[in-house]
Amino acid sequence: MRSPSIRTVLAPICAAPAAMDIRWSICEAELIQAIGRGRGVNRTSETSLEVDLLTDVVLPVTIDTVLSWDEARPSRADIMAAHGVMLDNAAERARCFPDLWPSADAVRQDRSRSVTFRYYRNISNSQMSHSSVTVTYQPAGAGQKPRRAMFDLEVIRDPRAWLEQHLGKLIRWDAE
Repeated sequence: MRSPSIRTVLAPICAAPAAMDIRWSICEAELIQAIGRGRGVNRTSETSLEVDLLTDVVLPVTIDTVLSWDEARPSRADIMAAHGVMLDNAAERARCFPDLWPSADAVRQDRSRSVTFRYYRNISNSQMSHSSVTVTYQPAGAGQKPRRAMFDLEVIRDPRAWLEQHLGKLIRWDAE
């Protein structure tokens, strides 16, 4: 660690030295090679390289931060964002992503437990790509109010069509 703090990590050990060497070349050596593909030696302070290691393997590299899986694990909202959309409305999150939230109450419980989206805060510091657009829309039907959502245009090229496919006809649509 770059700081003087210490974190303990369990590491596999093989009784046979040859087996340990083979395991090391398959695991640690492959990860070290992947880190090298970023060509950090060709970087300057203006073009620095930051590497995020999502592994439980101990590597011979200097690191700044160690997170447990509970700290780094993507939330359900993070997974929704990875699908290219961030819906504000709890009922629509549950309707569009029933595999993530079984009900609107489950969405509200998630919101009360988490102040920020953990994964994006810790890993890339961004919820959506630079090609994102914020939209205001209103589904057809009595009592429906305008809602907001954000779409990653690299993932969902036609946000209106996506919303109409998942929610039905829209009577309002504005993209910012």
